[in-house]
Amino acid sequence: MSDTKKEIICPACKTKMEKVITKHGIIVDICTNGCGGIWFDNRELGKFTNITESISEIEDSVKNKTFNVTETEKIRKCPVCQNNMVKHKACGGSDVEIDDCYSCGGKFLDFGELERIRRACLDMKK
Repeated sequence: MSDTKKEIICPACKTKMEKVITKHGIIVDICTNGCGGIWFDNRELGKFTNITESISEIEDSVKNKTFNVTETEKIRKCPVCQNNMVKHKACGGSDVEIDDCYSCGGKFLDFGELERIRRACLDMKK
């Protein structure tokens, strides 16, 4: 797992993403001034899917903001390696569809999808 240190542009709305350091010491990129999407570098998403773990830094960065709605069906380019990303269901039986880069392993979630994934993962454990 390696955090992208360079500035990246949101694959959904083409806005500069903000780097947010979490309590895990992981840097996530959040589109705080555009669509509210979140970029996770390779293997980072798994650190945030446990509903009992706090994601307060992520929540605080989007709190009280209104975000632009983006086209979710279009094929998106990876903001790190520029390859096409693939859409697939997150967390096994979840209905949440995320964008995944098979080249660098990064994942892009549209606004609200992280919370939906966390709830779906919790339901799977029951």
